[in-house]
Amino acid sequence: MQDQHTAVSRRSLNLFSVTEVAARIGADLETVTDWVEVGAIDRAVFGGGRFSKNELLRAALVFELVKFGLSPSCARDIVREMEYDLQQIWGGIPRYFKTYAIVIPTNRKWLVFWCRMRPAKEIDPFPVEDQIILPVSDILNRVADETKEVRQH
Repeated sequence: MQDQHTAVSRRSLNLFSVTEVAARIGADLETVTDWVEVGAIDRAVFGGGRFSKNELLRAALVFELVKFGLSPSCARDIVREMEYDLQQIWGGIPRYFKTYAIVIPTNRKWLVFWCRMRPAKEIDPFPVEDQIILPVSDILNRVADETKEVRQH
């Protein structure tokens, strides 16, 4: 019975292999494999070792935060802190709004503020050292668009 479920999950268009995740987020395969091993990103519980769409999007956000110099585990913790708000964004913020996460370090923690604005406007940085302005909607839309494109071929 488990083999049957695994076979079905491997054919699912909503599940992604490690190779597909690396390609979608722009990371190399070794990096993504290492992150899985250390727990910086998670696979789908039900996916037979694959990643769900939400895990793919979380991995993309972790990857973008790592580009700012954060460790993968720190980036994972920030993405987990953003989880409730991410569910709202995934639920359908119109594309004519851009959503940013403004991540500010505090005493051994990170504060996350959210900002939504029309694309023509630029976000002004806060007068805080080491802040990260993460264009969340741009990242999620890019990964979703690339996934649709690949899945259509």
